[in-house]
Amino acid sequence: MKKIFPLLFVCLVCLISGSLVSCEENQVLQGTPYVDAPLRAMRMEQISVAYRNIEKDVEVVVDFGDGSTPVSVLGPVAATHKYEEPSSGQPDGAYHIKVTAMGQTIEKRILVYPLRAISELVKEMTTPGYDKVLVMAHRANTTNTSIPENSIAAVEACIAAGVEFIETDTHITADGHVVICHDQTINRTTNGTGDITKMTLEQIKSYKLKDRKGVVTDMTMPTLEEFLKAARGKIYVNLDYSPRTASTADVMSVVEKLDMMGQTLFYCNSVEKVNEVLSIDPTAQAYPWHSNYSALPGPGYFIQCSYEPGKSTNLGAAMKAGMIPTVNFLNGGKIDDLLKTYPDVRVIQSDISDELIPYLKGKGLR
Repeated sequence: MKKIFPLLFVCLVCLISGSLVSCEENQVLQGTPYVDAPLRAMRMEQISVAYRNIEKDVEVVVDFGDGSTPVSVLGPVAATHKYEEPSSGQPDGAYHIKVTAMGQTIEKRILVYPLRAISELVKEMTTPGYDKVLVMAHRANTTNTSIPENSIAAVEACIAAGVEFIETDTHITADGHVVICHDQTINRTTNGTGDITKMTLEQIKSYKLKDRKGVVTDMTMPTLEEFLKAARGKIYVNLDYSPRTASTADVMSVVEKLDMMGQTLFYCNSVEKVNEVLSIDPTAQAYPWHSNYSALPGPGYFIQCSYEPGKSTNLGAAMKAGMIPTVNFLNGGKIDDLLKTYPDVRVIQSDISDELIPYLKGKGLR
């Protein structure tokens, strides 16, 4: 065991920067013990804290810093926890996790956002008697057409309007950056032309976004990272990636980097895409078209279908399996007919998201 103490010292030096995993990331010394824990989390999201690269059966005590009883585990086994309250009430706006092993204590700062983890939202929405309807903004749109679709300004407008989810689309540039755009070309949404997959990020950023009336603005196309940072801790995000050019791994790596798995849906247009998402992270919220729900490992997932006047998709089997129905309303229509056709709808996706909110409130559905 003596050989571990100098390695712990090296790791503690690395931790001064504030990142408890920096030793591993920078490969300061292979086999160095380090604390593996997220920098950020949603409220009620289950996080894990583990002490890596130590011998088995070494006692590790984790104090999560919120007044809960410290947890004792052995060796590299992870201790799990959920923060019931956001960290804004803490003196410096964060909780401080203390991990103690072999007489050495390492502290880890974690920021906990007020937004509940999707896993907790799912629990509420699948409770018998729950009858509320949430709103998802298609391409992050509200009724304000002077805001470009899929822009940072659109995210901010949705948050201000009280929308619960934003839907957006991803493509990958020639130099490997995931950007936010519905189309594979920039022709319709910017004052430039070109195929995103054949352009560099710098080239794409040299053009300006158009608003939904075609007027050129001073905004540029956001990267997925920029878009997610604008949404982080404030609104749930649905990434419509699977019919686009960014791969499952491309998209999920950005989400994981930002500690945003707990607030993100991954839309899947095929069984293969569902399997890809869950193979990368079994806890991820794969979000399939309704006909692919059987690929999900159990109840408690959102599924999607579309509303068409006079038509109805039979969701009986999916509902019985514990799925949560969402319905596309997009440019509007007969909302009362949608609610009659899909009385169990729990999320409506629309381009007029801000108008739906007061209407649903008036119906007692919010």
